Amino acid sequence: MTAKVARSIGLAAIGGAIGFVAESVHLRARVWTLPEGAPLPVWIAAVYFAGILGANAGFGALERRISQPMLPTGREVGLETTILLTLFAAPAILHAREVALAVVVAAYLAARLVFCRRLGDLMVAAGFMVGDAAIELGLVHLSLFRYTYAAFTPLPLWLAPLWGGLGLSLRRLFAFAAGSGRAGSPTRRP
Repeated sequence: MTAKVARSIGLAAIGGAIGFVAESVHLRARVWTLPEGAPLPVWIAAVYFAGILGANAGFGALERRISQPMLPTGREVGLETTILLTLFAAPAILHAREVALAVVVAAYLAARLVFCRRLGDLMVAAGFMVGDAAIELGLVHLSLFRYTYAAFTPLPLWLAPLWGGLGLSLRRLFAFAAGSGRAGSPTRRP
C-alpha cells in the first residue's frame, strides 16, 4: 500500500469517526430520528467513510486537472475547520426553523462562491449537494431514518446548501492534508 492510499484511508477513517460523533449529536438534538427502538446505527460511520474516500479521490483528480491546485496555509486550515464545525453544529441548533436555516446556509454558500471562489469550487459544491441528496434520499427511502423537520420534501431545505459549504471546507482541508500542489489563488472561474 502506498503512502498516498494509506493517507486517504486514514482520512476516511477519521472522517467516519467524526461523522458518527456529529450524527450522534444530531440524533440527540432530534435533527433526525430512527425507527422506533432502533439503536444508533453503525452504518453512519461506513457511509461517511465511503463518502470521504470518494471525495478525497475526486479532490485529488480535480487538483491534478486544474492549473492552480491549492495548498492552504495553516491559518486557512484553522478557518476552514471552524467553518466546518459551525456548519455541522447549525442543524442541531436551528433545524426546527427549516426555512430560516436554509436561507442562512444558502446565503453563506452563495457569498463564498461569489467572493472567495477558487477554480473548481462550483463543481465541488454542486457535486456535494447532489451526492449527499442522493445518498440521504436512498437512506430515507430505505426507512433507516427520517428528518424531524422537513416540511416540503423528505430532506430539509437546508441540507443541500449545507453540504455544498461543507464540501468547500473539506476540499481545502484535504488539500492541506495531501500537502501537494502550490498555493492557489482565488479566482472567478467555476
